[in-house]
Amino acid sequence: MRLSHGEAEWWQRFRSVRAFPVALLAALTIALPLSAAPAGAVIARIGGHAYGVTPVRGVDAASLPSVKRALRAAGIPATGPRQYDKAGQLVYHGGPVMHSVTSHVIFWDPNGEFTSTTKEIFHTFFSDVAHDSGSASNVFGVAGQYTDSTGNAAYSSAAAPEKVDTHVYPTIENCTTPTGEFADPGPYSTCLFDSQVQSELSTYVENEKLPTGPTELYFMILPHKVVSCFEEEDPEIEELACSNNVFCAYHSSINEKTPDELLYANIPFSLLDKAHAKGCQSDGNLQTQLPNGDGTGAVDSTRFADVALKYTSHEYIEAATDPLGSAWWDGHFQEIGDKCNFTGSGTGGDAKAFTPTLGGEAGVGNLFNQLINGGHFYLQSEWDNAGAACLMKPLALNFAAFTPSPASQTEGNPIEFSAAVADPYGQPGYTWRFGDGGTGTGSSVSHTYVAPGVYTVTMTSKDQLTGSTAPPVEHIVTVTAPPTAATPPTTTLPPVTPSTLISSPSAAAAITPNNTFNPFHGTFNAKTGVITLTGAVGDPGTFSWLLTFQNGKFGVFAASSAKCKKGFVRLKGKCRPSTIAFARGSKAVPGPGAVPFTAKPTASALKALKNALKQKKGLPVSIRLTFQSSRGGSAVSHTQSLTVRLKTK
Repeated sequence: MRLSHGEAEWWQRFRSVRAFPVALLAALTIALPLSAAPAGAVIARIGGHAYGVTPVRGVDAASLPSVKRALRAAGIPATGPRQYDKAGQLVYHGGPVMHSVTSHVIFWDPNGEFTSTTKEIFHTFFSDVAHDSGSASNVFGVAGQYTDSTGNAAYSSAAAPEKVDTHVYPTIENCTTPTGEFADPGPYSTCLFDSQVQSELSTYVENEKLPTGPTELYFMILPHKVVSCFEEEDPEIEELACSNNVFCAYHSSINEKTPDELLYANIPFSLLDKAHAKGCQSDGNLQTQLPNGDGTGAVDSTRFADVALKYTSHEYIEAATDPLGSAWWDGHFQEIGDKCNFTGSGTGGDAKAFTPTLGGEAGVGNLFNQLINGGHFYLQSEWDNAGAACLMKPLALNFAAFTPSPASQTEGNPIEFSAAVADPYGQPGYTWRFGDGGTGTGSSVSHTYVAPGVYTVTMTSKDQLTGSTAPPVEHIVTVTAPPTAATPPTTTLPPVTPSTLISSPSAAAAITPNNTFNPFHGTFNAKTGVITLTGAVGDPGTFSWLLTFQNGKFGVFAASSAKCKKGFVRLKGKCRPSTIAFARGSKAVPGPGAVPFTAKPTASALKALKNALKQKKGLPVSIRLTFQSSRGGSAVSHTQSLTVRLKTK
């Protein structure tokens, strides 16, 4: 197992207290294939329940006897690294996913060990996750691509009010907190079996008349001094698998597939102290990252809520995609979060597990990689089948375009629009705005305009599983009035008199000039800086353009020794124009319709672009467009802006 420098330093300090085994393996939701039915699977169970487990860094999860049996039956070695990328994609095994999630947080805390700070961080987290429900801006959207026979694991989240359970912990004689070579010695005051966690949760839900069923997910939060363990009867067991030696958290179910089904996750704070918290936040940094600052207290205080949120999000998303241990896991029984649990190599290890970060400093200990409703959180990534990678949010749709046919049409006649989208998740949806107040849906639509004009048509594409979108890609369509039918000659013309000639309008009366035009759509070439603009006009005439950029920001251009006047600025001791020409030009427009043109950067503009590139910035360009109809009237100008950014490759 290769560790970063910072992680290696932490690992040595960790081993000097009480080290965990250094062979990292994970068999998390544990599947035992049936030899007689290769298309099916049976979940290996502890005490009749399926579990999805978040292991501590360095712990051999295959040491669980039930895992060993499952691995042997599947023909998978129980020792040696099984890297995430060797286990393949997540595969569907026939069970349900959660189509929406209402989160219920219960602090089981009879001794008042949870501080208001810790509880408020949990409240903010679940409220923010619910607020951004349905978006593709954070890691919870990754789950949407995983489906069952009736729908997808949608990012459809709600947060119920938090509860505090003050019922005293039961005394369990045969639940002994592990104290062996590979265990954190505590001090711990209480040891609970999962059966006691289940019993307390069931009783509390019943007494409080809380909802049950496949859309409700309960988080039992246990304070630092409490250890929870799996209860196994097996001769191979030398020491219980507990929250101070094997796992950070797990999710499971009670009364599955019944009206009283309870989906839950056990979120213990057992390991969350300075010496051991990195076992559950193994990001390659020595410092524990606490963007919400919950680090105050003694060694045995309940704190480090930011680390607990890391494995809380892990269990939330795993429960959403595999609530009963029968839906989605890979060839090594890893669920969606297990493949991205740690930074580094080995099963559950990925170099991008905690990246990209969005702010903070590792040395200060306030890194964050998720911005959810404005809240800062430091979570792990989740496995994305479409990207074959650990991602912090769903992939964006990487191509979206459409074509109007025809681009110019007379009023009252339909225009057909056909869209093309590259959606990595394969479920694109389309919404249309036709520029006249009309809207539509679908990949191919038809729209009829009832009035002449130049209209901007916008198509927005959105993946229906993850909420991922592409930028609106726009087109201009021109709608003209139908030609006026010629008046047939008549033989009953009145006599022509001078007064008639003076008062009658001329048959060749001038058509009202149309100098108006819509804002143009612009793109640029990242290698050359050439800007391409496309728009439409309603008359023949002359189109001109002037593109400028601010002098001085990315170099100084065009010196003048005169006193600085309006439109000039003093730079490096001389008066210089405040703006410099990026490009200018004009072209004749033979008739109404589309007007494309390109603007090539001047030598000064190219120098500014290259200077901006060195600073890893873009050059803001102001675009002034002017159209003069050949029929007369006053010219019309519009100003737009575009930031041009060169690339090195």
